[in-house]
Amino acid sequence: MTEWGIIKRLAVVTAALLLALNYVALVRLGFAGQVPDLNPLGASVAQIVEFRDALGFEGRTLFNGTYRPLDFGFLLCLTLLLVLIARALRPRRYWWVIVVFALIFGVADFVENYFLAEIVNAVPHQLNGDLAKHVNLATRVKFAALLLAAAALITCWRQEGTQA
Repeated sequence: MTEWGIIKRLAVVTAALLLALNYVALVRLGFAGQVPDLNPLGASVAQIVEFRDALGFEGRTLFNGTYRPLDFGFLLCLTLLLVLIARALRPRRYWWVIVVFALIFGVADFVENYFLAEIVNAVPHQLNGDLAKHVNLATRVKFAALLLAAAALITCWRQEGTQA
């Protein structure tokens, strides 16, 4: 199988995970409002606490048993997809920027998922507001890194096309 064949298959898996993730977030958890890690501008402490409180027992079970594994699989696939595309393009300049931003995205998403799970599973009266601030920061870093990785990818792709 060629490198681009692997990339195409991984893109399909990544897209399927994104659709499943959004289905769970918007349809199955929809009663709880928007999942804080899907908001590119981050969520306030109050919004994160409101999300957690609206979940209830059944929502918390769905969040931990379905949403979190899907989100983790998606973040791994998307990070790997960006790195493989950068490797396949091998542009003469700045290809490593794609890899760096892809890795920052992956780490920020992992940190965000960890802190959000801590909030969702915390005993209400023991909730630490700093965790919500960490989720907010990690969410913003995640989306910024993803945007910068995509911009670097497009820039490198265009550079290679004009040099060929």
